[in-house]
Amino acid sequence: MNEHLIGLFQSFEDLAKGGKFTRWMHRPIGYPTTMGFTYLVFPLIKRKWKRTCKTFWGDRMVLPLPAGLDIFLTGGKGHDSELRLANWMIRHLDRNDVILDIGAHLGYFSLLALAATGGTGEVVAFEPGEEVRGYLDENVRHKERINVYPFAVSDANKRVIYQSHTIEMSESNRLVETAVDQSQLPPRTGVKTGYVDAVSLDTWQEHYPCSPTFMKIDAEGSEADILAGAKHLLETSRPWVSMEFHASQSVRGPYVESVRFMAGLGYTANEIRENGKLKPVRDILMWADQLALDSDNLVFSPSPG
Repeated sequence: MNEHLIGLFQSFEDLAKGGKFTRWMHRPIGYPTTMGFTYLVFPLIKRKWKRTCKTFWGDRMVLPLPAGLDIFLTGGKGHDSELRLANWMIRHLDRNDVILDIGAHLGYFSLLALAATGGTGEVVAFEPGEEVRGYLDENVRHKERINVYPFAVSDANKRVIYQSHTIEMSESNRLVETAVDQSQLPPRTGVKTGYVDAVSLDTWQEHYPCSPTFMKIDAEGSEADILAGAKHLLETSRPWVSMEFHASQSVRGPYVESVRFMAGLGYTANEIRENGKLKPVRDILMWADQLALDSDNLVFSPSPG
């Protein structure tokens, strides 16, 4: 456990949970200028603002604002589910761990995972979005232990249809049409559709022999296909797995399917508590119905032996 990183996270968490005034005092110039850009200028000009910042643990990141606004203002991702996932990762990951970051986006969790291993681990980041991946490449280019693959991850090696949104909604880029509740998207959000290459993790592992200890999956509805294509890896390497779960009844189907698939492989689904510890989820549908958030992260723990 990285005690120094835990201390840095706790200070960041206080800032992330603070109000507007707290953030303004933390960035007295940066806060009003970036908020003005995000809510006044960007809606008019529709052009991103490339800015550089440091994460709460000190890594440099280049961000295409308004994407990554919380990272720019506080040094990290401030959604409650992301705070708890970061807390768990810092407390769980260890030296020399091998981490797969599926849906790496701008690289925040890839960089955090490497930091949580004390810089001794190895991170493999998968990101099919060309524009987003440009920032990912720039953010990890000085990290020899982070390798970026320009692929989607699915149940087989194949060409797949990929939908990419404008940069402010790029975290909703996806392969599965029904993965994102369309009502959550602002009117006239531009969507580009094209083909990208996808790989299955079982096939990928044949060419990249390693034994992952942790997989972070954030793929906006492709989770079931990703896990199906990693069945052998899950059975043999037994990594811990985190997965974003969308609770809305209109889109939860693939996520429930994923939970049941993992249970069949001897994994237990857990919610992440505020202190970074895990609590088993006994009934996934009841848990989803009671979830206060639109989405949350589950951590799957492998059964002993």
